[in-house]
Amino acid sequence: MQLSLLDPSAPHNRTETSIEAAIAAKPNIGKGQRIVLDAISNAPNGLTRDELNLITGLPTATICARCNELVKQGKLGCQMVFDESKKPSFVMKKITRVTRSGKKAEVLFAKP
Repeated sequence: MQLSLLDPSAPHNRTETSIEAAIAAKPNIGKGQRIVLDAISNAPNGLTRDELNLITGLPTATICARCNELVKQGKLGCQMVFDESKKPSFVMKKITRVTRSGKKAEVLFAKP
């Protein structure tokens, strides 16, 4: 197993067995992250943060914080599509949907 001393984990004494134990003890994702990840995992078309608020009832600030954490962990992300309106050269853009406020918001998808 390739171990890194930079792995974010529990404290260790830098020996291989101590590092392995620290990684194993690393806490799983929190309750809020689990709620957000489960909701998005069960949504084949992904969800915006606004839709997550409606589905889970969690406050928007909590949703945003948990989504940002999950994106940084590589568990959530956006999907890109070609924007054909930019002819003749095609550009990639994030998939978005309109929220209750009438503004476009990125759609988040669970990563495998």
